[in-house]
Amino acid sequence: MAQPIESIVVKQPNTFVLHEIDLSIVYSVKDKEPKLTYSISSLPQSPQIFKGNEIRTLNTEIGTLVSVTLGTVLNPDVGGDVTTLSLLLPIVNLSVDGGSAPAHKCRFFTIRSRMR
Repeated sequence: MAQPIESIVVKQPNTFVLHEIDLSIVYSVKDKEPKLTYSISSLPQSPQIFKGNEIRTLNTEIGTLVSVTLGTVLNPDVGGDVTTLSLLLPIVNLSVDGGSAPAHKCRFFTIRSRMR
């Protein structure tokens, strides 16, 4: 017999971790404060850490789009370049007893540079 909907309780994960070769992205929310750590082991300025309003989020039907500005290079002749990292976090429901859920099939991220 199916349980009534009001008795099914789930919780959302508070940490997402993505590791690919030398790339690492960790997004977490603790006490409603978001934090994103982005690192590439071959880059000397790694890791880059973003907190609070440095992180932009957009809730969609398929998950949450998380974006940060990795860098801005100003050029007085044309304006400048903006490099943005965006990561799509899938909707994942965890059981109330905790634990983790792999989302290895949902790794979408982009790095985009554009002229301002």
